[in-house]
Amino acid sequence: MKVAVCVKQVPNTEARLRVSRDGKWLEEEDLPFVTNENDSYALEEGLKIAEKTGGEVVVFSLGPERVKDALLKALAVGAARAVHLADPAFLGGDALATGRALATAIQREPFDLVLTGSQSDDLRFGGTGSIIAAHLGWHGNDLGRLGKMLDAMPNVYAELGAVLYDLGRQPRGGHDFLVKYQDRVMFGKDAFEPSEYPYYWRVLETNDEYFDYYRNYHAFWKLYGLGLPDDVLKKVYYKNALRVTPGLPKTGWPQ
Repeated sequence: MKVAVCVKQVPNTEARLRVSRDGKWLEEEDLPFVTNENDSYALEEGLKIAEKTGGEVVVFSLGPERVKDALLKALAVGAARAVHLADPAFLGGDALATGRALATAIQREPFDLVLTGSQSDDLRFGGTGSIIAAHLGWHGNDLGRLGKMLDAMPNVYAELGAVLYDLGRQPRGGHDFLVKYQDRVMFGKDAFEPSEYPYYWRVLETNDEYFDYYRNYHAFWKLYGLGLPDDVLKKVYYKNALRVTPGLPKTGWPQ
């Protein structure tokens, strides 16, 4: 497998830290930086996967000149290549901007897997990797807007829990949206209520018309089935989650 691993540098927490004059960050002069610990775990796992599969690891990092140190250390332990995103325009960007820049660079090659650390040790960001927008990002009533968001942010996925009422009142638009973005939407639920699941199955799987929502709030209108194809349903129900969350069990799922 060809594996991309994203790494970053963070201040060494054992060093003396001084807040910058503007109060927004730390004084970096003479401040030692180290590779983010969780990114080191991602790199270690990526190297194990590459060794087992006869593949390679390419490391990516975004930041100033000093991040080359983290890239050189990654090369020293077995990474095949390193990519440094050094444009000054990237500096000061938030997790979303950083994620978009990294995603754009990674998409230039056909990687089988992308790994990042679960969070950073400095700002505690955990969204530079895949971002899951719960409840369709609250854009279920404007799927065109949600589509534009997914087009602009290749590391963002949407989850449809608790907004069934929005999809179920626009069966044609909902069907076309989920077919178009079948690789970017996953099933979710914010409460373990098995008695409610059949309503999701009915909306997503059938062509039934004009049936009641399962609660007497959220929606006061009838719902319609989207009649999604089986291959799309499998992606929404579990295949997308398996791809985005490599730690999930790989067995026991229907084929």
